[in-house]
Amino acid sequence: MSPGQHGNEEPPAPPSLEYCILQYAGPRRAVVNIGVLLLDPDSDRLHVKLRVDWAAVASPDDAHVLAILGDDLRSKAKYTGASALLAALEDSLSSTLRITGRQPVAASDFEEALAELYREHIR
Repeated sequence: MSPGQHGNEEPPAPPSLEYCILQYAGPRRAVVNIGVLLLDPDSDRLHVKLRVDWAAVASPDDAHVLAILGDDLRSKAKYTGASALLAALEDSLSSTLRITGRQPVAASDFEEALAELYREHIR
């Protein structure tokens, strides 16, 4: 052990992330969770995982739009910044597309955390 190190030191805490759930509320349909948005505030990066079975949850017209939503969100997050995009979504979504409030989560593997949140909230 080098000077200043102690054998019982805690490993560094995993990064603190924020996630929210994207929801779809189609006409005459119940609200359905359709995806997870995971924000890494330190890098201002947005990790997105959306369902792909749009025909099962949306009208044909909406399913076509929802099918390109993931790429659109990723593109906008890169262009405007992930935090700015989430703030804009929180301010503007309310009828067909909805977003839940941000929730904290700690994880060191973003893809693993995204997959776990997806399993918990979507599937």
